[in-house]
Amino acid sequence: MSKIDFMSLKAIDFCDDVRDGTHDSPKHLDSGKLLITSKNIKGDSIDFENASYISEEDYNKINERSLVEINDVLYSMIGTVGLVYRVDQQPNYAIKNMGLFKIHDELKSKWLYYYLNSPNAKGKVLSMLSGSTQKFISLSNLRNLEIEFPQNIDDAKRIIKICESIDKKIKLNNKINNNLLELSKQLYLNTFSNTSVFEEIKLGELCNIKYGKGLPTTQILDSGYPVYGGNGIIGYYNSKLYDESQVLVSCRGAASGKVVLSKPNSFVTNNSLILEVDRLYHHYLKEYCLLNPFFAYTTGSAQPQITINNIKDIIIKIPDATILEDFNSKCESIEIKYFLNIEQNETLEQLRDTLLPKLMNGEINLDNIEI
Repeated sequence: MSKIDFMSLKAIDFCDDVRDGTHDSPKHLDSGKLLITSKNIKGDSIDFENASYISEEDYNKINERSLVEINDVLYSMIGTVGLVYRVDQQPNYAIKNMGLFKIHDELKSKWLYYYLNSPNAKGKVLSMLSGSTQKFISLSNLRNLEIEFPQNIDDAKRIIKICESIDKKIKLNNKINNNLLELSKQLYLNTFSNTSVFEEIKLGELCNIKYGKGLPTTQILDSGYPVYGGNGIIGYYNSKLYDESQVLVSCRGAASGKVVLSKPNSFVTNNSLILEVDRLYHHYLKEYCLLNPFFAYTTGSAQPQITINNIKDIIIKIPDATILEDFNSKCESIEIKYFLNIEQNETLEQLRDTLLPKLMNGEINLDNIEI
């Protein structure tokens, strides 16, 4: 089986330019222009709900150096390194602490997006990381990152078409899951908005709050149990820490305060606080935290963080157990569907992201793939 012929180019030569967002800390406002960081990259979309607002003056100053345009590719450089987002709509935001691959050619833009998600590229980035307490990739190393591109442009087009067909299913599942999250939220609001009987209890008394476990980056694999960092799944590992789903609070870096629900059979790193609670209160606590994220309890500017002491005394209102039982049964069916879609997406993403190295090694014949 013949291999596809590839050329290898440094990112700075493959792209029009490689830059990064501002490293300054412009004053945050209640309204204004949008400023996003890696915490706002959410799979195939940008999460604007938790974005910061800055002045038009700061916005224009950042964009003099780091203007984001259609076909550019954004890349997280600090903390959770390797989150990738391709800009396919007219952006209305500035960026901070993120890599910016400037590229106007749509085909090359799509190729770069898929290539950066591949194990081949992730392995190269892993060897370039610096930092002990918080990993990062420098702008210099990002510019020198080798990008492999088919010598025959038709090969690139066909591979991209296959990857896009996989992404179409992933996006559909994500849309369904967004609807499921909204359904769960409305169920919570409808069930408890008119309830007057609540018991007030400290978060640290309601649940056991603890840190996840440290996991060296070199132990992250391409398969196994999903590993949750501070911003969602960052890879896979051959051991699990929890059998059931957990409510997580990001406790280090730009995403500090964000609430994430981990899927069953997963590993949680020490970039997240874990809220262990009796199953009776699990769904209630999940919805409560998603509606009331912990951003206000973050301390530190250079390295934002949340400690157990920051949140253990937060007062939570807990309803009567008889109301919770009916609520739980409805939420359980929603959660099952939600995680089934996540599992299917994980399979699809692994298929998509391992496609390139298999093609490079001649393990897959491009002519035998049906779209």
